[in-house]
Amino acid sequence: MESFKKITLIVIVCFAGRYCFAQQQKKEIKEVQYRAVHWTVEEGLNKERWHTAMIKDVNGFLWVGSSHGELSRFDGYRFQQYYPDIKKHGAIRSDNCLAFVEDSLHNIWIGRFHGLSRYDIRADTFTNFVSLIDTANSNDAVIPFWASSNDVFCIEAGTWITAYNIYSFARKKLLKISSADKVHLAMPAAAYSIFDSVSNSVWILPEDEEGLVQFSLSTGKITRHTRAEYKSHGSYVHHDAEAMRFDRNRNCIWINSHDGLTQFTMVDQQFCAYGLYSCNG
Repeated sequence: MESFKKITLIVIVCFAGRYCFAQQQKKEIKEVQYRAVHWTVEEGLNKERWHTAMIKDVNGFLWVGSSHGELSRFDGYRFQQYYPDIKKHGAIRSDNCLAFVEDSLHNIWIGRFHGLSRYDIRADTFTNFVSLIDTANSNDAVIPFWASSNDVFCIEAGTWITAYNIYSFARKKLLKISSADKVHLAMPAAAYSIFDSVSNSVWILPEDEEGLVQFSLSTGKITRHTRAEYKSHGSYVHHDAEAMRFDRNRNCIWINSHDGLTQFTMVDQQFCAYGLYSCNG
């Protein structure tokens, strides 16, 4: 009888534990579920279709930019529009937006077709910078792509890698890019360029092949890292990419491509492709 009671007690405890675990699982699953909300022009979003840049700042505001003329800040309820005014002190000069970068002081740098603007998060004002103008192509667009502790790195005038000091606003020309380098300087690929402080290099996507181009800021040396062989995948004849991300934890760069996701490891500088074929394939 005592044995039967013990067995019964054990069964009850097991079922109770299983029930609690199941309830906990349901609760955890419920907590991570996302809710999709459709925001429209009724909440203040501009009618412009080409929203090409977005960033969430340190305070949780969502900045939305358009290359065709819109700069908005979303607080979770309404969109606040920032309109250009060349006569008003502290206003942005134009509302077209190519890219956003948040610096270490949490100010927002905005790349434009005709220059660069910095939004002061405390003063709620803009500081505007005139870009370098390359006489060969008359391109004065500035695309900020990276922020270190002291600088914001940009691709400027389609020919220069520059850095703006976030304290003094002083601009440095770091390295000139030529057409022979064949790198992706158009949007959106240019905005995904990477600065690596360990190698003191800027990494930019190439124009027409999967891989990376490394610009050493120390020596000026340009190195092309390409995957030697590709497999045929039906209609996939191009291996270029338009975006990449630096993974600090794994010390690698993740690249998108027509062939799938590719990992470039910084230590051994090797490519490993996932998706359409494996690393060993």
